[in-house]
Amino acid sequence: MNYFISFLKGVSCAFIVLLHCDLSGILGDVIDVISRFGVPFFFMASGFYLEKLLIVDSEDEISEKMNRKIKKNLLLFVKSILIYTVCYALYYLIYERQDWSYFFGMFFNKSVLILGIIANKVSLGEHLWFISALLYYYMIIFSLNKMKKYGIIIRMRGFIHCVSILLIGIVLRFICWNFQITIFGYELWRAELYRNWLFTAIPFIGLGRWFYQNERFIGKISDKKLILIILIGLGISLIERMLVGNSIKLEIYIGIVLVLLSFFTLCVKYPYKWKENYFSKIGQNYSTTIYIIHPIIILYMDILGFPDIVRMITILATTLAVAIPVRKIMRI
Repeated sequence: MNYFISFLKGVSCAFIVLLHCDLSGILGDVIDVISRFGVPFFFMASGFYLEKLLIVDSEDEISEKMNRKIKKNLLLFVKSILIYTVCYALYYLIYERQDWSYFFGMFFNKSVLILGIIANKVSLGEHLWFISALLYYYMIIFSLNKMKKYGIIIRMRGFIHCVSILLIGIVLRFICWNFQITIFGYELWRAELYRNWLFTAIPFIGLGRWFYQNERFIGKISDKKLILIILIGLGISLIERMLVGNSIKLEIYIGIVLVLLSFFTLCVKYPYKWKENYFSKIGQNYSTTIYIIHPIIILYMDILGFPDIVRMITILATTLAVAIPVRKIMRI
């Protein structure tokens, strides 16, 4: 168990909740930048622990463990969709007084379902693309292992390979900045072009695997250099945020990639740091549940119409309180 990773998972899920609170002003901009660290970090953590399975087990054992991971994540995805179907149906049919045709047309139309397969689009809960993309990666590894394509599995954790794919996604982000693309009658968000299994999940999971393989080398990097890179990365990200303004919300900032790599280096160097920390316990036990349910909490809490700061604190506290019984009942 790497307690530093658990700590950062706990901190990350808190910032992701704050991000979706849509705070305004400078505070909102700062939270928008820092919170973009969260999902890529979750991917890297998944890759870090995945590599442990891939390097010590035989072909049959890898297939068995990947099969279990696929089933576990598929079940998690199905449970999440069921939760959102029920909660959103109650909201739109009772509170918004919409009819069934509006509800199903909004969340279950053909275009969105096709995009869900291609680009992990999940209309019921946009953030659930993370689970879908992670599931895709496990399926790819399972298939490659069955086909005995071990060289491809190894190259998928190569640093240059991962960074190259990530850069292609970032370049694609800038190319598509000023125009909209329509597929199957649905207008793609700019984010959906690179926020998917190919341009986000594969590179970041691969980087997590690379970190596991290179622990000795990584341990030689000084903390002062890492802290400096983190500060530079945050500065670059804030500049990116100011350049794009409020009209466009970037899913990945270039500077945040530097922050992410530096923090993950610290995780590898100090695995037992933050062992007894409150955020470590949240990250270890409740980060997935919090990530899944928090938009529902925000949706229903907004009915009460609290002012920004009170709303933010109430949403954070309620999400954590609800996550505890939901995790026990739904096993997510």
